[in-house]
Amino acid sequence: MPVHRDTIDLLVTAAYRSLPQRAPAHQLEHADRLGQLLADATATPINYTWQPVAELLTTSWNDTLVAQLERSRLHLIENLTHDNPEAQAFCSTLGAAIRTRLGRRDTETGILTAHDLAHTQHIWHRPELTLVALAAEGLS
Repeated sequence: MPVHRDTIDLLVTAAYRSLPQRAPAHQLEHADRLGQLLADATATPINYTWQPVAELLTTSWNDTLVAQLERSRLHLIENLTHDNPEAQAFCSTLGAAIRTRLGRRDTETGILTAHDLAHTQHIWHRPELTLVALAAEGLS
């Protein structure tokens, strides 16, 4: 199954939380570039512009959400179409963070499949991300 834009949004939003704090314009540019890199590495035919998943921007993540990130990361890895060191490095770094967070616990309940992720746009809250909103949230 191909990688859907929502999968990329989910992974880029997770990465956004761990990025060094930069000026908001640079954070948005980095998120757009990262998403396009992942789309290109999986032959997902989109011109990517980041649409953050608000649930990941909250202060705490539960284990089910972290497990969802892992399933999404594995789906992305399965769909890498060519040798892309940057995409592979991203997947490795995110994987290490996820394994640290999850430990050995099993948290399969409530995790969406790749097919389900293709239909999440109406489920997840997608705020319009602007530089003013980032500054108001203290993310600048």
